[in-house]
Amino acid sequence: MASDIQGMPTAGAAPVNSSVTNLPRVRETVRLSAARRAIAQNMLTSMQQAPHFYVSMDVDMGRVVRLRQAARAADAAGAVPSLNDFFLHAAGHALKDWPQLNASLDGDRITLYEDVNVGMVVAVGDKLLVPVVRDVSSRTVEDVAALSADLATRA
Repeated sequence: MASDIQGMPTAGAAPVNSSVTNLPRVRETVRLSAARRAIAQNMLTSMQQAPHFYVSMDVDMGRVVRLRQAARAADAAGAVPSLNDFFLHAAGHALKDWPQLNASLDGDRITLYEDVNVGMVVAVGDKLLVPVVRDVSSRTVEDVAALSADLATRA
């Protein structure tokens, strides 16, 4: 054993792993409030149980823009559906047409849901909340607009 130790090269210190030395500098660590802890837990649960996918495509929204302009001109006092309302409405109908996407994972089983509920992100101060538009696939875009406005206000 002494010969092993004496036979070791004396090249100096071992190289330092650069990924350890390049860690981000921490400015501050803040304890979560009860509300933020609940939001974080719900988002984590959603990410773990619902299959997530991302789609990127070009969509001609000219017709939607014209519909919004016509609605604004016809009833200046009424609520005009936002582009987000049209996206929620379209997502609801897509999920109704493709029920295998309206699902969650539970162990070795996939649960397909009858109701189509779509969450929308709302910024409230320094928090992000996700109120849910329930049964969105059976609603008109005007209903979605009224409901999403109400949910955003109550958030």
